[in-house]
Amino acid sequence: MKRVYSVTICGKNDCVSMTEAEASMLAMKYGKHLEMYDMTKRHGVKPEFLHKELRREQREWRGTSFSKGIKMGSFGGAAPVNWTYDDLINVNLEVLNG
Repeated sequence: MKRVYSVTICGKNDCVSMTEAEASMLAMKYGKHLEMYDMTKRHGVKPEFLHKELRREQREWRGTSFSKGIKMGSFGGAAPVNWTYDDLINVNLEVLNG
């Protein structure tokens, strides 16, 4: 069953729809560089309501870009990215560090 996870790697964050097994694979791959929270369990966010394309269009319209802990609000913000599980499992950590 797919769930929605909030995934933060090297200060970049996005919500990703994936299974628990896929989330475990990411946890093994990134280790201490990964923060991940099950948004389906915490807040009832369902994968079918994760409108990534709409979020991407809104970011482009506003022209904003954030990194976690920089700009936007007292607790930082998050870098607006558009990840999928395949992106995360196939990319090197160095690429995410930018």
